[in-house]
Amino acid sequence: MATQGKGLLAVWMDIPAHIEADFNRWYDEEHLPERAGIPGFLHARRYVSLQGTPKYLALYDTVDAQVLQSDPYLKVLGNSTPWTQRIRPHFQNFVRNEDNNFHYEAGSIETLKKMVEMQNGITILPKLALQDLSPQQLKMVRRFKPPAPVREVSLVIHRSLVKKRILGALQREILLAVPQDMQHKGSRTVVEY
Repeated sequence: MATQGKGLLAVWMDIPAHIEADFNRWYDEEHLPERAGIPGFLHARRYVSLQGTPKYLALYDTVDAQVLQSDPYLKVLGNSTPWTQRIRPHFQNFVRNEDNNFHYEAGSIETLKKMVEMQNGITILPKLALQDLSPQQLKMVRRFKPPAPVREVSLVIHRSLVKKRILGALQREILLAVPQDMQHKGSRTVVEY
């Protein structure tokens, strides 16, 4: 008779079609066996939705909820394989439930926006992401009170770099990608070392 666990980890997600075959191989060949090797994990099941989203659901029975805080589990989480590192950024609509305590993670800005639309929290979006929002989505945006956080783009090169034309072209491309209202021309500083 199978051991009945007192802990449950449930994970829902979508994955883009272009990486779905690799995702399924990763899940079946690496991820599930890796989890099965962690003390306290008892059973794992995967489900695929025929329609709707999220498409994938995985259920992991554990001895108890503390397994998900154990050193062996945290060690596996902290030492992702190259295959895991390649797959994980493609997770979409990712929801993780550890005994009714939900933790949301997102691999894309689109997932974050959808979570907010579904009234499942708040998020911080880069200003460039606001350009693609619908009028309805823009109504949900709340701006920071001054001083607002900023992001700086820096190019660090050694002063002996001979290919100054390449550097100039790279600088021009970066400036073309950043809207004029986000550029602070006075803040360009050159520091030599």
